[in-house]
Amino acid sequence: MNWVYFYLLIFIIAALITYLITFLARVVSGPLRIVDNPGPLKVHAQPTPRLGGVGIYIGFALTVVLIIYNVVGGSLVNLSATAHKQFMGILLGGGVVMLIGFYDDVKSASSGGVSAVIKLLILFAATFILVHSGIVINFPLPKWVNFLLTLFWIVGVISAFNAMDNMDGLAAGLALIAAGTYMLIARQTHQWLWGILASVLMGATAGFLPHNFRMKKPAAIFMGDSGAFFVGFVLAALSIMGGWSTSPIKAGIIPIIILGVPIIDFIYIVIYRYKKGLTQTVSQAVTYTGHDHLSHRINHFLGKKQSVLFIYLISFTLGIGALALRNSTRTEAIFIFVQYLMIFSIILILIGFLSRHKAH
Repeated sequence: MNWVYFYLLIFIIAALITYLITFLARVVSGPLRIVDNPGPLKVHAQPTPRLGGVGIYIGFALTVVLIIYNVVGGSLVNLSATAHKQFMGILLGGGVVMLIGFYDDVKSASSGGVSAVIKLLILFAATFILVHSGIVINFPLPKWVNFLLTLFWIVGVISAFNAMDNMDGLAAGLALIAAGTYMLIARQTHQWLWGILASVLMGATAGFLPHNFRMKKPAAIFMGDSGAFFVGFVLAALSIMGGWSTSPIKAGIIPIIILGVPIIDFIYIVIYRYKKGLTQTVSQAVTYTGHDHLSHRINHFLGKKQSVLFIYLISFTLGIGALALRNSTRTEAIFIFVQYLMIFSIILILIGFLSRHKAH
């Protein structure tokens, strides 16, 4: 078996496990009353289960465990002590953020949820697990600075993906596209072990999507905070693991571009809400919810499903550009980067135009 077939195999395994566990989560969420009820800031019209993140995590974690213990892959996957430590770091750290998200989902179904301070402390602990496993931003800076940068990146990506989980299929689809881009770059650069985790995440999100993004019906289940926290955590961790390019500038830019849609959306709404006086503190910026995301604004013109597909297209375009940037010359890289800036500018102009149009 070569690596391409192995990636396909683990993709299928993760997808099947996630699909089945998510189906079970749909069944038990109702009796357990762990549902997301409709409200003025919600886009769904009926109570919907919100334990999808459990299915995503179990699908991911169980597949990785099968790989670690050579149940699948056999002699093809020979994890070094370092790789084994990193794999376990992502599993344990991801489990921590999934559990705090799960607890928040359960509490939110009956009360106000977990405070932002507690969430930040838990994310700090998960980041410490990552750093201890060897997954840390490695700039020529003091260790404590690199730790803080890693924490900032992990919290930022998680917050961005949590914010994008505002329409059926949006966050999971963006995660699938991002993980797919990671996998392609891993294959190009022969970073096979890194590509394993990206392929498994692809499978886990793909197995969840049929329950969450149904063209003729509303979502049967949401990923909830448990899913958004976990998916954001793994994508952030993998972006630190990856050897994106021999050029430090490219290596810093490429993961930001791949995750560009949730990042630019999150930065925009934080600034927009602060300028409008809707939020004044960091805690408010992280926890505030509203119908002011890119997806909500596009929804006024295209409808929910079409808005999600449109944002998929933007993310897919950025992913293709990231692949081209990695293999480009210095001059080509400058042009491609300018192209990215133009795409981001178009997104921001679009957000502003739709905002003004809605106001009138």
